[in-house]
Amino acid sequence: SSGTSNTCNNPDGWNDMGVTGCTLPCAPTPTCVIPMDDLYITSTTQLCTGTYNIIDSYSTGIIIINTNNIVLDCNNAALISSGGGLGIYNPGFSNVTIKNCIVQNYTEGIRVENSLFMNIINNIANFNNANGIKLFKTSFSNIINNTANSNKLNGIKLTNSTNINILNNTVLNNAQNGINIDPSFAFLFGNIIFGHT
Repeated sequence: SSGTSNTCNNPDGWNDMGVTGCTLPCAPTPTCVIPMDDLYITSTTQLCTGTYNIIDSYSTGIIIINTNNIVLDCNNAALISSGGGLGIYNPGFSNVTIKNCIVQNYTEGIRVENSLFMNIINNIANFNNANGIKLFKTSFSNIINNTANSNKLNGIKLTNSTNINILNNTVLNNAQNGINIDPSFAFLFGNIIFGHT
């Protein structure tokens, strides 16, 4: 019968006494996750494509990385706030990839702290109240093919970070700097930077 929690080979006594075998296909297991506030990522995760208006209630991040050695693929999902908080936050886990995310109208779109071997790839972090992408005390990491436009401070901001590759990003019309390295060590190549004070 249709519905949820059905079994194929064991009669459950509800409209199928003595009947085994499926006649209706079961719904496929979801392969994507719908984002929500305080979504802790503990394994490689793909979000469901769509636009999600989510406020960061506790300013700890809509999506919070919570383990090492994973990939967060937003699958072009758009996380949009009415202002404040963090879109995606990594408080100190390493060997993490954050890719294909759109984060807008947070204090910071993507914030990473105290991490190693980060890959931030192909994200859009526009219209945030401070920085589009910020790395703090992070090393040996890559920021590649991102767009960080029209943020109220910097498109990309590094603080006390070392050995960061910043490659092929587009950073336009941010209120302070396109890419702010203060004090940090980074290799920059192929970035498009325009329209900053």
